[in-house]
Amino acid sequence: MHAIGGLPSVVATSRGPAAHNTVPIDPSLLDDIEKHSQDIAKDVLGMLDKLTDKMGDMSRYTHQSVSVMNDATASLSSTVDQCVSNMVELITAVESLNEDMNTAEILANQIKAIHGSLGELEAAVPK
Repeated sequence: MHAIGGLPSVVATSRGPAAHNTVPIDPSLLDDIEKHSQDIAKDVLGMLDKLTDKMGDMSRYTHQSVSVMNDATASLSSTVDQCVSNMVELITAVESLNEDMNTAEILANQIKAIHGSLGELEAAVPK
């Protein structure tokens, strides 16, 4: 059996051992490759642990941000409701004051009329 590019395979075929012109495999090289692959696997696992931690942090920060936004929205809503209530009270008080002022204006006009009539009476009565 031949590998890609015409190089001989180092694997035995079903017909027998690998061809006699194969490159010999150094067991220490395989050990080195295995050690490096284990180191890489440890590094990948460490990176995945760090990534998991960072994702957990981002999730917590997002949850906290949403909580802050909800609290701010509730506070804003409460403040707006209170302002609307205060504005309604102010409008009611101003309308009541306006009615009182209209009554006072009518009374002032009546006092002016009485004062004018009193002036006419004083003018008609000799001194």
